[in-house]
Amino acid sequence: GDVNLIDATVEASLPAGGGRDAAAIRLRGALGEFEVLRNGRDFAADTGLTLGVRPERIDLHLQDAGSEGAPAARHNRLPARVEAVSSHGDVSVYHLLADDGTALQAKAPNDGARARPAVGSRVWARFDPHDAFLLDA
Repeated sequence: GDVNLIDATVEASLPAGGGRDAAAIRLRGALGEFEVLRNGRDFAADTGLTLGVRPERIDLHLQDAGSEGAPAARHNRLPARVEAVSSHGDVSVYHLLADDGTALQAKAPNDGARARPAVGSRVWARFDPHDAFLLDA
């Protein structure tokens, strides 16, 4: 299946607590800051990694709700523009262009529960730390 790949560098290991239910790592890349679960792995600071997120695990938001609120809301959000939308029955695939030029995909159900971003819309693609995985760069 499809997967979004994002290059990043380890900033710090984070213990469980402080709003996290499991040990995580903080990463920084051209697209922003990310927190993902360590899943029992340790990484030294400045280690280069690739973050993977499946398109169906990305939620699209028309406004940047992460600028205020819980600290974790500042992480795992990618500013992007909708380049194209294709409908596949009960699912739409959003082709995004992140601010740094990275191509991303998001999938969302066509259930009418949420407004669909139009082509050309500015969106924020967000994902939960549990929904990402790490690959050695």
